[in-house]
Amino acid sequence: MSSIIAQRYARALINQASRSDTLEAVRAGLDDFADAVAGSDKLQAVFLSARVPQTDKEGVVAEVLAQLKSHQQVNNFVRFVANKRRLLYIEDIRQAFHRLADERVGRAVAQVTVASDIDSELQDELRKRL
Repeated sequence: MSSIIAQRYARALINQASRSDTLEAVRAGLDDFADAVAGSDKLQAVFLSARVPQTDKEGVVAEVLAQLKSHQQVNNFVRFVANKRRLLYIEDIRQAFHRLADERVGRAVAQVTVASDIDSELQDELRKRL
């Protein structure tokens, strides 16, 4: 169920970002917010707690967004997600957004396995070829 919810929210955000040509700015802002939540046990506790009133959660979201200085579309989106009580899906939304954004711009993800460590020069060469 969470992946379905995350897909729907991510698809809505990607469509909005694509229409306004702000895909990379939105990606960065969404990453910043999701990283802030993932990196803070306190934020996670607030957002997951049934004891914290919804208005308090929305206030915390506003504070975090103000500190991050994210793109306005990200601010609006995260506030909307918070209002719908879906903040617990923010990491899933981020991952779904990245998949959809990569598809939209024709970007593929590659994983290279080597038998031993390689130097930075060879790493750069691999990146260029991929």
